[in-house]
Amino acid sequence: MLSFFQKIPDMECLQGDTLPKFTVGVTADSLTGCSMQVIISPKADPQRTVICKTCTPVSGGFEVTVTSEDTARLVEKTYVMQFRLIGADGLSRRKLCGILYVHAAAQGGD
Repeated sequence: MLSFFQKIPDMECLQGDTLPKFTVGVTADSLTGCSMQVIISPKADPQRTVICKTCTPVSGGFEVTVTSEDTARLVEKTYVMQFRLIGADGLSRRKLCGILYVHAAAQGGD
């Protein structure tokens, strides 16, 4: 049985910001053959994936950083950020969900 801890708080960022590193702890007998992805989709259209990044396995779980290059692809709106565990059995389990509010960065004037 897999159990998860560490919840995602609702977050805000500017378009082009790097988000803090996420470390997702997973309690399991073994993570062999498992992988995890972070998926960011518009809240109004959660079936449309804008960002999907594979997390790096670390001792006891996975970690990932959503970089400035990633968030530069987001426009000003509200997104859903989810972590998906893909088990060794091939089944996909969506876990850990939070809201990400993205604001457009101010543009310099003449």
